Amino acid sequence: AWIAGKTGGDLDLRRRFTELGYQYAPVAMVSLVIGLGGELFDNLAFVGLDRAAIGYIKGLLFAIGFLWSVYLGYRILAVQGVAANRLWAPLGPGVIGSLLVAVFWWPAIFIQ
Repeated sequence: AWIAGKTGGDLDLRRRFTELGYQYAPVAMVSLVIGLGGELFDNLAFVGLDRAAIGYIKGLLFAIGFLWSVYLGYRILAVQGVAANRLWAPLGPGVIGSLLVAVFWWPAIFIQ
């Protein structure tokens, strides 16, 4: 949020910070479904999917959530008034944060 302000964001720090917090919603929600909904995915074995296929499905869902979060952060920064050619610096912390979510949920997503 601070970087967004330095690159042209038009709100105060508190509002930028609050708005940018929403960029984590997609990756967080998908992570919760994958991590805590283990039995949901275990039931896919009944339709003939092996553990590797179920792992790929979990990975794909996480990738969609990650990309959605990055896109949402991009759009939030654009609406805040950050110029298109300066978006990558303030978007970086959001991307790193979403990648950290992947690291922490790694066992639930990929280790069978």
